Amino acid sequence: MTTPHESDLLSAAEAMRDAEIGYTIKLTNMVDGVPTEYALTISDGRAPMSFPSHAAASEFVERERNLAKAKAAVDAYLAGIGDGWLLIDNAAKSGDDILAVGVDAYGAGHYEVVSYEITDSAPWVWHTHDGLAYHEGAFSHYRLLPAPPSIPSDEGSEKP
Repeated sequence: MTTPHESDLLSAAEAMRDAEIGYTIKLTNMVDGVPTEYALTISDGRAPMSFPSHAAASEFVERERNLAKAKAAVDAYLAGIGDGWLLIDNAAKSGDDILAVGVDAYGAGHYEVVSYEITDSAPWVWHTHDGLAYHEGAFSHYRLLPAPPSIPSDEGSEKP
């Protein structure tokens, strides 16, 4: 199944590509014609910082740039996925188990781990592992299930 968050991942990649920081590096001190101090000013409002070489200031800028790119990517991704619930769509109907949520006839929310399968008993297309089935419109949103953890067995080997 393709991930329902592909567009969110693309947005994160674009935000990472476009993230930049503004900065200036100025020589502030020389001793006997040899540069001994550089001032770095970053456009985010921090006080200027001193570095013993242009290379040291440039390395700091590169780390800050990488941090800004990572933060932009995470922020864009989280903004895209919102609270993590996705509208039921074709990706949810792949046949894989999902956690689905809907509102029952009494207006109460209900959650089920279900998979989508069209059968002879249509319109009952959402099926649980314990035999229950729900109609097409029973659920409005879903989340993908995480992979199960490895659980040690009595023999010492791991079971999925």
